[in-house]
Amino acid sequence: MQFVAGRVDVERTRGAAHLVPSRSVQHSGSGWRANDRRRMVVGLLLAFLMLTPCVVAIASLAGRSWWPVDDYAIIDLRVRDVWSLRTPLTGLYSRPGWNHPGPLMFWLMSLVSLPSHAAPWATRIGGALLQGVALGWLAWLAWRRGLRVLLAAAVVTAATYHLAGPLLLREPWNPNVPIAFFILFLFLAWFVATGSFRLLIAMVLVGSFAVQTHVSYTLLVVVGFAWAIGCTLVDARREHRSPPQWRSTVLVSALVGMLCWIAPAVDVMVHAPGNLGKIGAYFVAGHHKHVGLGSATRIMASEFRILPPWAGGREAMALFSGQLLGAPAFWLLGAALLLGCGALSTRVTGSRDDRRLLGLATLMLVVGTAAISGADQARAYTFGWRPVIAVFVVVASVWPISSLVGPRLPGRVRAACPAIAGGAVAWALISLSVAIPSAGFGALTHDEPAMHLVARQIDRAGLPHGTVLVRSTGEELRSRYDGVIDQLDRRGVDVRVDSPFGRVFGDRRTSTPAHAASLWYVTEHGSYGAALLRLPGAHLVARTTPLSAGREAELSRLQAQLWDQLRRAGRTDLLGFVDNPFVVFKVAGVPGVDPLMATRIGQLDDAVQRSGGCRCAVVAVSPRSDYPIASLPIPH
Repeated sequence: MQFVAGRVDVERTRGAAHLVPSRSVQHSGSGWRANDRRRMVVGLLLAFLMLTPCVVAIASLAGRSWWPVDDYAIIDLRVRDVWSLRTPLTGLYSRPGWNHPGPLMFWLMSLVSLPSHAAPWATRIGGALLQGVALGWLAWLAWRRGLRVLLAAAVVTAATYHLAGPLLLREPWNPNVPIAFFILFLFLAWFVATGSFRLLIAMVLVGSFAVQTHVSYTLLVVVGFAWAIGCTLVDARREHRSPPQWRSTVLVSALVGMLCWIAPAVDVMVHAPGNLGKIGAYFVAGHHKHVGLGSATRIMASEFRILPPWAGGREAMALFSGQLLGAPAFWLLGAALLLGCGALSTRVTGSRDDRRLLGLATLMLVVGTAAISGADQARAYTFGWRPVIAVFVVVASVWPISSLVGPRLPGRVRAACPAIAGGAVAWALISLSVAIPSAGFGALTHDEPAMHLVARQIDRAGLPHGTVLVRSTGEELRSRYDGVIDQLDRRGVDVRVDSPFGRVFGDRRTSTPAHAASLWYVTEHGSYGAALLRLPGAHLVARTTPLSAGREAELSRLQAQLWDQLRRAGRTDLLGFVDNPFVVFKVAGVPGVDPLMATRIGQLDDAVQRSGGCRCAVVAVSPRSDYPIASLPIPH
């Protein structure tokens, strides 16, 4: 089986038909039809494999109950907002004080959510469906250029998805969803750079989606456009003619770009300088902490070790911070060697297409390293495109080498190479598909059942009337806080947040205590629940604990005593450590604190932490403007 473009085979067959007798013509035509059928079957098989994980994810998650927390709750909320007066104009919030550039992910996922009457599971499968659309589009475009191109696309897809695992399709998260679109974007950039200028329209749509969904794709997408358009201009000058339909292509591309970016543009006009202005000021000023070129080089080098993460190797991370550590920078020599061998092969074959594929891969490697160096943290999820670039570099390097060496290999060896590659693709994608239905839900696996309990207790207590202002008590990850807001809004409650959180939940969802009928605090510190209930007019709405009733009563009693001891000692700054397993070390030496009691509290706190559950509480209090926005109101 030869993995070559069907169009080339057709021309060769037609050319041969004029040189042989009629019987040979019939035999040649019969052979061509057989080859064409084989290409069709193999092409359909590869496309089916590429789409199988997405189909399995959609089938296994559709209709299943889901109680989202953390970022997933915010995404669920904002997807529901699309068909309301609170339509999002920006993407999901980001840590540095701005949101990701645009709302295209919310808008497209809402097309799945709307027919299901905004059911939570529809938001959950929305990400998998969008990825399936991108991969299906890639398979179609690649197949039109030949089985060899389709196999290359399948290899990049399989390696990337096998590394990411089932959570890539189970979690509708903005670092996850654009990965398939970035794979598609890379191949589109190559296709445009090699003569398919009409696909510039698709590049604009796909690139806009990736950038709007996660800002880390911006530099990569800009450079991809520069490469594709630059190669097109070089060809136009060399051939003294413009690309076919270039005027309409440019016009439609500009129109698509305007439609994609109209929401962020409106945000700039309404809230000048807008979210885009904040992003630009943040990166242009460059006052934030940087990962640095040295660390970025090591992080990218880890993708080219002898056993890289995308081929089954382990990702090196810092123990407590979760920051990427990378690998020795000399592993990048492996990438350089591959690219060098590929470049030498193109000099022999003289293939323009191979040379431009190799150039694009080299650019992505360099620009990807630069993008990592300019980030403020080396989190793995921030650079989900790293394995895509790494595998793309390997494929782009092997591509011209195979063009040079392939025709010189024995027939059986030449046929075995694509068969082995196809087998690896099948193993990676089928094993991933098998794991999807039974996989957990990431680090938040235990948070979802707790959110379910909280939602049920809120329903039993009766939904509040009037405006409800919801606050947290200073948690770094406000998982249940986000989930409570999403659940109240889903049930039709007029739920509001304080103005600093307007960019997270929507500016039209902000309020103050003066305009609220009730004030709810959501806490994930078990000891805070009892303190909140001592506030005037407070009552318990919901509470969860992973401990037995006896141990919960013991821990609550001991923590209340420790609270009193710390307050009498004037060390209210240590109250936040009462729910920490290392509390005994934090309060050591404080006058009036019983160390034995602190030791027992630490043991019980450790049991809570090991269980993966949460001693959470939702407490309703009378609205007062002097209560803090994101910390604990300490009763006097």
